Amino acid sequence: MGHVVRNMVKMIGLSKTPRVDVSLRQCIERLMDLSEKSQNLTDRERLHVKAVQQFADGYHFCYLLYFI
Repeated sequence: MGHVVRNMVKMIGLSKTPRVDVSLRQCIERLMDLSEKSQNLTDRERLHVKAVQQFADGYHFCYLLYFI
């Protein structure tokens, strides 16, 4: 969950985008890799990861559905 929070803070709080910021893009790719390999994630945590991915892809309102 720390990766989720860090990436969302970078995108929302610092107004960064993975399309421009290479390090942010790498962090999101790492988050996706970790989530695919991890057996210990709950359904809620998987939804949070999906929300970060959608937000990074430009779906800025769809991610809210996963945080509720």
